[in-house]
Amino acid sequence: MTYDFAISGVLTAAALLAIAGASVSSRPDRLRLALIVAGLAMTVEAIFAGRGWLIPVAAFAVAAINALALLRVTTGAPLDADAALFARRHVPDLQPSDVALLIGQGSRISARAGDVITHEGQPVDQLTILYSGCAAAMIDGHIVGRIAPGDLIGEASLLDDPRASATVRIAEPAQLWVIERDRLRTFLKVHPRIAAALGTATVAALRDKLQNANRASVGD
Repeated sequence: MTYDFAISGVLTAAALLAIAGASVSSRPDRLRLALIVAGLAMTVEAIFAGRGWLIPVAAFAVAAINALALLRVTTGAPLDADAALFARRHVPDLQPSDVALLIGQGSRISARAGDVITHEGQPVDQLTILYSGCAAAMIDGHIVGRIAPGDLIGEASLLDDPRASATVRIAEPAQLWVIERDRLRTFLKVHPRIAAALGTATVAALRDKLQNANRASVGD
């Protein structure tokens, strides 16, 4: 009897610890995993303690539902060509599921030739990926660089002083992915791995654009 009580106590403790972990986790995948552990522990405990059929069935259902949800996130649909290009160019170390999660926070929109995405020296309120078409980066009215599919626009939105280093004007009909700055920052706070990868991409993109601008000024 003592042995039975000890096993029941261990399983109950495991379930409670898993639930406690789930309640403080900021990552959905870890929350799902914790609920799987809790559900399985409660299933075994209920069967072991002879608590009837309702409790173990309900506990196992919790574990199964979260396992399926975790599997769907981990092995989600392949990235489309535009998102895959962005991933290869800027965040190659992220899992496709992380890239899909990030892309899912924004929206795809169309832009016309002449549309201005950022204004030099003005606050940037969104991060943009050029999916198709092309754009020109201009400083003081002079073109200092070309923006091609897969490139970031408005990466300054991730900085503490989100001011555009150049004006970006769409040169031909284009498809864009955009996400508002506040929404992006809120999302990145609870996804540190994605935040770190995107931060690295931002620094690299800003460095490349600065180098292009310096080359253009020397050419002038």
